[in-house]
Amino acid sequence: MKKKDLVLADGLFVLLGSAINFFGPILILAMGIGAYKDTFRYFIALNIWNVFIFLVAIASQYLLRDEKRIKKWILHLFLIAGSILFLASILAVCENIPFLEGVLNGLLGKIFTDSQLFAAYFYSQWVVAALLVICGIAFLLSLKNFKEENREWDRNWSFVRIRFRRHTSAQLSRAVKADETSVVELAQPLRLARQTKNN
Repeated sequence: MKKKDLVLADGLFVLLGSAINFFGPILILAMGIGAYKDTFRYFIALNIWNVFIFLVAIASQYLLRDEKRIKKWILHLFLIAGSILFLASILAVCENIPFLEGVLNGLLGKIFTDSQLFAAYFYSQWVVAALLVICGIAFLLSLKNFKEENREWDRNWSFVRIRFRRHTSAQLSRAVKADETSVVELAQPLRLARQTKNN
């Protein structure tokens, strides 16, 4: 995959992710209030999505690490957003596993209440959604750097083609005739000199 295509895919993916991470928690809250039976499934699906964003952020950081046409802060911000989602998902999953729930309450229960942890999870989704919007716009704006370089390459290639293009048969024949004419013109003084000498 070309770097330009990768940046375009990252930009579109991140903007899609921002929409999911903004509206997803609202949908889950509404389903929870309405006591919808599949609320937990959607909650797990949102956490899987969060982990997927984190993995994509790591892959983008690796694949674009040497790319100078994209600002490094974009990749770092994308990775920070993915890390926040990954940490929130891990804490949310641990909260729903009996054994790990006790460990989590032992670590954070003295600092935060259950309602505060619950609110922090959803707030993290909305904060990351805002960060992803910034990343997505920055990714798409970086595409102009790739277009400018492509135009410069096209100009250089056009110059090379003009400089070293193949001559047609008509052009070659004209060049040969011009060479023959120049040879004849150079030979005429020699003939005159010989005739003068003989006379």
